[in-house]
Amino acid sequence: MPIIPLLLVALGGFGGWLIGRNNPRHKFFAKEKDQFSKDYFVGLNYLLNEQPDEAVDVFIKMLDVDNNTVETHMALGSLFRKRGETNRAIRIHQNIIARPNLGKDLRLQALQELGRDYMVAGVYDRAERLFLESVETNGPHRVQSLHYLVDIYEREKDWYAALEMAQQLQRIAKLDAQPAIAQYYCEIIEDPRNQLTFNKVSEHLRDAYNADRHCLRAGLLKAKQESEGGDDSEAIHLYQKMLHQDPDFAPIILPLLEKAYVKQSNEKGFIDYLYKSLDKITRPAVMVKLAEKLETVNGPQAAIQFLQQQLHESPSLQAIESLITLQAELQTHDATQEQATMLKQYLHKVNAAKPKYLCDHCGYQGRKMHWLCPSCRRWGEVKPSVGD
Repeated sequence: MPIIPLLLVALGGFGGWLIGRNNPRHKFFAKEKDQFSKDYFVGLNYLLNEQPDEAVDVFIKMLDVDNNTVETHMALGSLFRKRGETNRAIRIHQNIIARPNLGKDLRLQALQELGRDYMVAGVYDRAERLFLESVETNGPHRVQSLHYLVDIYEREKDWYAALEMAQQLQRIAKLDAQPAIAQYYCEIIEDPRNQLTFNKVSEHLRDAYNADRHCLRAGLLKAKQESEGGDDSEAIHLYQKMLHQDPDFAPIILPLLEKAYVKQSNEKGFIDYLYKSLDKITRPAVMVKLAEKLETVNGPQAAIQFLQQQLHESPSLQAIESLITLQAELQTHDATQEQATMLKQYLHKVNAAKPKYLCDHCGYQGRKMHWLCPSCRRWGEVKPSVGD
C-alpha cells in the first residue's frame, strides 16, 4: 500500500480529533490528549517502518465516532472501498452503525455505505437487506438504494424483483425506466425456469410493448411466437419492420426472416425482398445473404456477377470473402485455385478476428450478443458490428 494515501488517513485521524475538540466533550478530549498523541506517533512509526496494515488499524482506532466525526469515518470507509479493501470499509461502516446516539440520517447513510461495501465484495444478500431497510424508511437515500437494488437483482438475474424495483423508481423518482422494464419482461419470457404458457408470454409481450413500443427484442420474441404458432406471414411482417427499424441487427434478423420464408416455400419472395432492401439497407449482411441465395437458385456465376457489381458501390471485407470463395470454387487451374483458397483463408481470419458485437455507449467488444452490456450495464446498447 503506498505511503501517501496512508498519510492522508493519518491526517484524517488528526482532523477528526480536532473536530472533536470543538464539541461539548472538549474536556474529555483534553484528558485523552496524551494517549491520542502517543497513538498518533505509534501509527506514524508503523508507516515509517513500512507496516501499513498496523498503521491503518491504529488510525482507525484513534477516530472516536460521534455526529461530528462520522463524515470523516464515511470518507475513510469510502477510500478503503475504492482501493479494494472491502474488509476494512465494512468494519468502519459497521462501527458507525453500532453507535447508539447516531442521528437517523447519518445511520441511513452509513447503512447505504455498508451496503455498497457488500456489493463490491460480492455479498449481494447482505447488501440487499441493507438497501431494503433504507428503502422502507422512506428517507433521503431511498431512491439511490432502489438503484442499487436494481443493480443487484440484474446481476442475480432475479427479473421479477428488478421489475418491481424499477417500477418503484418510476413512481417515486419520476425516472424513465420504461426501456429497462421492457427488457425485464423479455428476460422473464426467455428464462426457461419460468415455463410460461402461451397466454402468459402474450401478456408479458404486451407489457413490454406498453413500456417501450420501440423494443426490438420484444419484436423478435413476438415474431418468434407468431412463427411457432403457424402465422409465418405475420412473423415476416414483424421481421421486416424490425430490419428497417434498426438495420444494424441484419445479421440476427435475416436468418430468422429467411426461415419464415422457407416455411412458406417462398424463397423467391425472400430474394425479391433482399433486392428491394439493398437501396435502403446498405449492410454487408444483406449483400452476402443475397449472394448466397443467388448461388443456390441461379448458380455461382450469378452470385459472382452480383457481388462484383455491389462491391464497386459498397466495398466490404465480408462480401470480398464471399466473392473469393465463389471464384475459388470455379477455378480449374490448380495454382490459381490454390492462390484463391489461400486468400480466402486470410480474409476469413481477418473477419473472424473482428468483434461480432459492439456497445454503442462504452465500446465493449464481444463475440456474444448481450442485451445488457457487461461493461457499462446499459440496456439495448450492444449491437452486431456492422463490419467493413
